[in-house]
Amino acid sequence: MRAVSLALVATLLSTLTAAAPADLPGTVLKVGDHPDMEVFAKRDLVERATRSGSLRGQTGLGVRRSTVIHYVSSTASPTAATAQSTKPATTPTSTKASTTSVAAAATPTSTLGSDIRDAVLNEHNTFRAKHAAPALVWNQTLADKAASWANKCVFQHSQGALGRYGENLAASAGSGVTVQTALSGIKAWEAEAPDYTPATPNYSHFTQMVWKASRQLGCFQAACPAGSIFDARYGVNSFLVCEYDPPGNVYPASNFAINVTP
Repeated sequence: MRAVSLALVATLLSTLTAAAPADLPGTVLKVGDHPDMEVFAKRDLVERATRSGSLRGQTGLGVRRSTVIHYVSSTASPTAATAQSTKPATTPTSTKASTTSVAAAATPTSTLGSDIRDAVLNEHNTFRAKHAAPALVWNQTLADKAASWANKCVFQHSQGALGRYGENLAASAGSGVTVQTALSGIKAWEAEAPDYTPATPNYSHFTQMVWKASRQLGCFQAACPAGSIFDARYGVNSFLVCEYDPPGNVYPASNFAINVTP
């Protein structure tokens, strides 16, 4: 079933990429962390190819200027033994960066502009309030850890290398490091809310965002050279990494009933 799904993913990627002219303006976005789907977008149309092979369309995902593709990387489900949500991205199409592109990056920084920091924290807390979750507090140590990972400019999860934290990722191309690109990634995470089913909970960006036991947040948005995450023709890339403490998405499934309010 997995092989069939990946074959379908590859076919759709090829189709969408071929159909999209290189000179289309706007931002390309991709996010990581959902186990059951690959997401593709052409402008504001999103089609989700599930492991069963079914397709369904929906609009939005908070990406106002998506022009070519955006998709969610496939990940392994966390277990009660690991009790954390830092997971490797396993989708072959997600790993596009190389060590040479990292070396070509500008001198890394770990300081996030106050405008982006405040926007990221406020967006999280506004959304959490809608789901009966307490406000998060900014933690600079977490932000520094997020920066150390984001500055690698490789779109994959840290797999616990930063510590026992929850982790959400988003990357974009075409607009660089801005409040708008940071928020577009976060809103894409939020847009997963309708996919959550309490009876059979699946972990996602959404569930980590609203996980009630998570109380601290630290994020960083890195400027990455063209070609490090997306094809170089789309211009400069940005990579948003958010770390959560304590981590969310902790199994067994009974934890979701306690920590996630749809």
